[in-house]
Amino acid sequence: MLAITLGDGKQVSIGAYVRAIKQVKATAPGTWFQESLQGRGMARREDILDQFYEMIRDHCNRGLVIRQANERRIWNEMKRRIKSECNWCGSNLGRYEPKHSRFCDASCSQAYRY
Repeated sequence: MLAITLGDGKQVSIGAYVRAIKQVKATAPGTWFQESLQGRGMARREDILDQFYEMIRDHCNRGLVIRQANERRIWNEMKRRIKSECNWCGSNLGRYEPKHSRFCDASCSQAYRY
């Protein structure tokens, strides 16, 4: 039997859990229930549904590793995605170059500077 552990440590079968959520959804907004999903006493219908959606979201996101954006990762992503054009002739360089060095070759660079 597959079971779901609620916030207070109580385990219920998936079938009983689904039936309870369906009953909660079928009631009128603002209805009060004796117990919430986290076992904290009385709760409104909206609070129970919020707890349900939060449990679903936590279950879906479990195991995901969210990496922090750092300067090196951003720089590498820019180099991979952004293609630069030559400042002088406008041809596509096929790679990212910082603004001060966006030239096809030395002749474009010299022509641009003089």
